[in-house]
Amino acid sequence: MTETGGGATRTLGPEETSQHASVGRLSENMEAKIVDPETGEALDPGQRGELWLRGPTVMKGSDHGHIGC
Repeated sequence: MTETGGGATRTLGPEETSQHASVGRLSENMEAKIVDPETGEALDPGQRGELWLRGPTVMKGSDHGHIGC
């Protein structure tokens, strides 16, 4: 995610930092959703798709305000 200028997620405390394969919680002032990359439709929990982020740390003009991962 090179289009972000700061932390989009964070971990607090030993319980959160010890969870492997986790990036933590979404930071304040950030919005995120997982979408179908073909349609842009939001997906239900547990489905694979693209991560779209919106917030003050995302560069303006980076692919219409979302980041595909």
